[in-house]
Amino acid sequence: MLARSRVRLAASAALAGALASAGCAAAPAGRQPPPAASARGAADAPAASRAAPAPAEDGRLPPGVRPTRYAVELTVDPAAPRYLGRVRIAVELAEPLRHVVLHARGQRVLVATVRQGGEARRASATARPAAHSVGADEELVVEVERPLAAGAAELDLEFDAPFGDDLAGLYRVQEGGAWYAFTQLEPNDARRVFPCFDEPSFKVPFELALTIPTGQLAFANAPEAQRADDAASGRTTVRFAATEPLPTYLFALAVGPLEVLEGPREPVPLRLVAAKGKAALGKAALDVAAAQLPLLAEWFARPYPYGKLDIVAVPQLSSGAMENAGLVTFREEFVLLEDRAAPATRRALDGIMAHELAHQWFGNWVTLAWWDDIWLNEAFATWMGSKVLERHRPEYPTPQERAARTASVMALDALPGARRIRQPVRSTSDAREAFDGITYVKGAALLHMIEGWIGEAVFQRGVRDYVTRHGGGNAAAPDLYRALSAASGRDVAGVMGSFTEQTGVPVVTATATCAARPSGRARPRLRLAQAPYRALGVAEAEGVWDFPVAVRVGAAGRSRVAVLPITEGELELEDAECAGWWLANAGARGYHRVALGAEQLLRLAPERPLGLEPAERVALASDAWASVVSGALGADAYVSWLESWLRPEEDRIVWETALDGLATLDATVVSDAARPALRARVARLVAPRARRLGWKVRPGEPLEVRRLRGTLLGALVTLTDDPWAHTEGRRVAEAWLAAPASVEPDVARVAVLAYAGRAGASEVDALLARVAANASPEQRLIALAGLAAVSDPAQVERVLQATLDGRIRAADLRYVHPELFARRASQPVAWRWVRSRIAELRERLPQFAVARTSGVIAGLCDEALVSEAEAFFQRELRAVEASARGVALAAQAGRLCAARRRHHAPLLDRAFGAGP
Repeated sequence: MLARSRVRLAASAALAGALASAGCAAAPAGRQPPPAASARGAADAPAASRAAPAPAEDGRLPPGVRPTRYAVELTVDPAAPRYLGRVRIAVELAEPLRHVVLHARGQRVLVATVRQGGEARRASATARPAAHSVGADEELVVEVERPLAAGAAELDLEFDAPFGDDLAGLYRVQEGGAWYAFTQLEPNDARRVFPCFDEPSFKVPFELALTIPTGQLAFANAPEAQRADDAASGRTTVRFAATEPLPTYLFALAVGPLEVLEGPREPVPLRLVAAKGKAALGKAALDVAAAQLPLLAEWFARPYPYGKLDIVAVPQLSSGAMENAGLVTFREEFVLLEDRAAPATRRALDGIMAHELAHQWFGNWVTLAWWDDIWLNEAFATWMGSKVLERHRPEYPTPQERAARTASVMALDALPGARRIRQPVRSTSDAREAFDGITYVKGAALLHMIEGWIGEAVFQRGVRDYVTRHGGGNAAAPDLYRALSAASGRDVAGVMGSFTEQTGVPVVTATATCAARPSGRARPRLRLAQAPYRALGVAEAEGVWDFPVAVRVGAAGRSRVAVLPITEGELELEDAECAGWWLANAGARGYHRVALGAEQLLRLAPERPLGLEPAERVALASDAWASVVSGALGADAYVSWLESWLRPEEDRIVWETALDGLATLDATVVSDAARPALRARVARLVAPRARRLGWKVRPGEPLEVRRLRGTLLGALVTLTDDPWAHTEGRRVAEAWLAAPASVEPDVARVAVLAYAGRAGASEVDALLARVAANASPEQRLIALAGLAAVSDPAQVERVLQATLDGRIRAADLRYVHPELFARRASQPVAWRWVRSRIAELRERLPQFAVARTSGVIAGLCDEALVSEAEAFFQRELRAVEASARGVALAAQAGRLCAARRRHHAPLLDRAFGAGP
C-alpha cells in the first residue's frame, strides 16, 4: 500500500510544484478539490453529520476511538506556499460508530476513505470548532454511510494545506535567500500539519515519508531508512524508520538546504543541523550534548531512549527550544556559538541543552496524560537541568540561579489571578497559557523542596521507579507522588498537593522565646508560623500549606539546620542561640517567603561571616524586596539596608537580585523629584566596584568575575547618571560597531546600553544595520539589546516600527518589546504606539507576539490608565488565542505597581529631601 500511495503522491507533487508560482494548490491528478468544509456551513454538510457527538466541554475528543499507528506522507517544498499530504491512521473502535471525530486545523480534505475488514468506504469530512475554540475550526468529523463495527479500522485522508504563518504547525522561514520548513507542535499544533488525534494520551508509532526538492535535506524523529530520487519531477522521497510510540506534539521534521555537522556516534548518533553556512558554529552544542547525555543516562539508570539525536538550529522559533523526540529544535542563538562567545551565552547553551535532553526521559519516554499536568514535563526538566549543571559545570553558581528563579516566580504567583500549577485545560488557549513561570519554575522549586525534605538518593529512587513503571506510556501527577511517597515513606502527595492545587505563596514568621528560665525547665524555642503573602494593593489573600521548613540557626560561629513540616511549629534552641540569628529558609530550598522587617534585617546584616550561603543571601535579598512590595518594609529602609549589606558582596546573583529591586524603584516608584537622589545613592554603591573591574576583560579572568563586570557596569549605565560609565560605554560600543571582534561580547552587550541611552537617528540606524548583517546570532542579540535601551521618544517609535515592518523578526520581539514596554523613558511611547497600531500588529505579527503586547499594561502604574488599557486589550485581542490571561495578569501587575507607588513614593521623597 505504501508503494502505491507514493506513486500517486509523486504525481500530485509534480502538479503542485508547477502551480506553486501562481499561488495555487493542486489536488491529486484527475480530481477537483471540493470546497473546504465547515460546521459553519452546515447546509453543505450531509444531514447525518448533525448526529455526530457534540464538541466536549472538557476540550477532549469523544471517547470510543483510539489511534494505534500513523503513516504520514507529505510533499514539502519550502519555497511553495502550500504542501500536500496523506495520513493513514490505524484506529481501534470500542463500539460501532458512524462518526469519527479527530483534530484538524487549516487543511482542505480532498479525499476521505475509511477501511475496515477489507472494505474501503468513501467518507465525508466536515470541519467544526471545538467547544472553546477562538477563531479557527479545530475538529474534523469523518462520517460514513453505514456504521463501522467495533474493532480495527483505518482512516485515510488526503489533503492540502498552507504552511503556518504563526511559527506554529508546519511553517516556513526564509534565511539567506533560501526557504526552510520546520515544525513546532507543542502543545496542540500537530492538528495544523495533518488530521490527527492531537491529545498527549494517544501515544503511538509514526511512519513518515517526505517528498522534497532534490538536493535538499530532510530530518525527522527517526533515522532515515530509504531515499529515492525522481529525476523527472526533480524530487526525492525520503522514508524514515518507524518511531517509538509518541504523542502528536512530539512529531517533528525539518526540510531545506540544510547543513550537517557530525558529532559522536556513541552512545547514540549525534548531529547538528543548521541553515546553509551556519553548521560550523554548532560544535559547542555537540560537545555539550555529548557530555550531558551520559550524566542523564546515569541519573535515570536508563539509556537515552531513541535511535539518534539531531540538534536543529532554527532561524526563527517561537519558543526557546522544543524537545521533539530524536529531533530537538533550538533558537539559533542558543546553539550556534562563536569560539569567543560570552560566558552568559555559553551558560545559556548549557542550561537549555540540559533542559531539553532531560525531557527525552521525562516528558517524551514518560508523557503527561493531559495538559493540566504539563508541569510534570516542564518543571521536572527545569529541575533536572540544574541537577545536570551541578555535575557538568560545577563552576556555575547553580544554587544561586535556582534561588533567583524561585524568587522571581513568587512575584507572579502572588498575583490574585495567577494560575494553579494543575489548572484545568479545556481549550487550545488554556493549553498555551499553561506554559508560564508557574509551570516551569514554581513546579521545579517544589521538586527541589521535596528533594531536600526526603533526601537526594530517596528522591532519585522514586523518580527511577516512576520512569520504569510508566516508560513508553503516560502518567499523571498522582503517579509521581505515589512513587516518591513509596520511596520515602512520607506524605509527598499532601505537600505537593497543597501547592499544585492552589495559588499563592506562604510567608513564614520566626519568633524566638528567649526568656530566662529556672534550671530544669524547657529550653528556649523558635516559633514558626505561616500566613499567605499579600502585596500592597491586594485586598486579601487566602491559603494554608503543608510544607517542610529548613531553619538555619547560628551563634558563636556555628550553624545547624532543622527541617519541620509545619502549619505552625516550634524548634528548640540552645541558650546561646537566643543571642544569635536565624533564617527560616536554610539552603534556599523552601517555596515560601520569610517575613522581614527592619529589625530582622538588622539582626542578619552583620552575620555574613557566620555562614549564610550565597543562595541564602539571594533568597534574603529577594525576601527583603518582597517585604517592600507587601509594605512591611519601607523603600527608604530597604535602600539604606542595601547600602550597608551589599557593599562587601562578591556574588553576582546576590548583586543582581538586589539591583532588580533598585531598578523597580527607579522605573516605577520614585518620584521625578527624588529620582536624582536615588540614582546618586546607587552610583555610590556600585561605582567603586565597577570602576575596579573596568571595561576590559583580563586574561584568565574567572567566569563569574567577567559576568559580575557586566552586572555592575550595566547597573551603572542604566540606574545612574555616572559620566564615566556613559562616556566609556559609548566609546566601547562604537569600537564594537566598527569591528565586532575587537570587543569581548559580554562587554559589548553592556556598552550598547550606554550607546543607546542617548541615541539619535544615526545610532539607531547603526544598530539596525548590525541586526540586518546577521553575522552571528550573538552579535544580533547585542544589537537588539541596544535597540531595546533607546530612550529618545522619536527613536523609540522608530525601533517599535522596525518590530512591525520585519526589520526586527517576529521571533526576536521577546528581546525588544518587554524592555521598551517597561522602561520609564520608553513606556509611555510604547503604550501610545501599540494603541494606535493594534490593527497592524494583529495583521502582521504571529498571534503569540500579538498576545504579548498586553504586557505594556504592567508598566502603566496608574489605576485609571491600567483600566483603560485593560478594556482596550480585552476588546482588541478577544480573537487572539492565549491572550486573555496575559491581559488580566498585566492589569493586576499594573494596579499593584500603582499601589506600591502610592505607598512608597512619599517615603522616598522624605528620605531624599524631595517632599514635604
